[in-house]
Amino acid sequence: MIFQTQIKGSGGGSAPAHYVEKTVDGNGKLVNKTTTVIDLTGVTDVGDWALAYAYYNDTLLTGSVDLSSLTDISGESACQRAFSATGIISVDLSGLTTISGMNACLEMFSECSALISIDLSSLVEIYEYACQSMFDYCDLLASVNLSSLSVIGSGACNYMFSGCTSLTSLSFPALTTTSFGSYTDQFMGMCEGISGITLHFPSNLQSVIEGLDGYSETEPFGAISGTVLFDLPETE
Repeated sequence: MIFQTQIKGSGGGSAPAHYVEKTVDGNGKLVNKTTTVIDLTGVTDVGDWALAYAYYNDTLLTGSVDLSSLTDISGESACQRAFSATGIISVDLSGLTTISGMNACLEMFSECSALISIDLSSLVEIYEYACQSMFDYCDLLASVNLSSLSVIGSGACNYMFSGCTSLTSLSFPALTTTSFGSYTDQFMGMCEGISGITLHFPSNLQSVIEGLDGYSETEPFGAISGTVLFDLPETE
């Protein structure tokens, strides 16, 4: 199916309109892009490179972005730098359950200096190397909901929040003793450059978390300073 939509720029009455063409397969997966701005309403998955650099450095893209219909991001580099260096303030990814493509979300929101909050409340699984540097250098990012995350592949969250200097807390209530499989490199540099962050984990995971690469009691996963608490309810 091919959809064509007119999207008005967000910079006021003088902002130009963008004419958008997108191709979606029978399963709702975005498989092609032809312009720099794409209306994602109804898209449930993103194919190989389909959104890579699509909104990159688009100064007209501000405010909130609704990606709530996405349930999967399965393509290789599907959203690589898709929204980097834009003026978006918040993103609704509340329907997203799985990020499986290699480098699928690499630097997806990198350098979004106005981004304040991210809803990833339904995200259950991140495959290997899928979310490296996904939010790095989002200076104002203060709220991230990862309440369902329970499976994390090798290197999946490396440098995910590096340089997010306003981030003071991250909670991982759904992690279990089997969440990391046989790998230990999932959080390398995840909090690099952040001061005073507190990481919250289930009470029964202390030995698991302490065994991960980059763990430190006072400088966890690259943070300048931080605290690790095992204060969440025990999981399986």
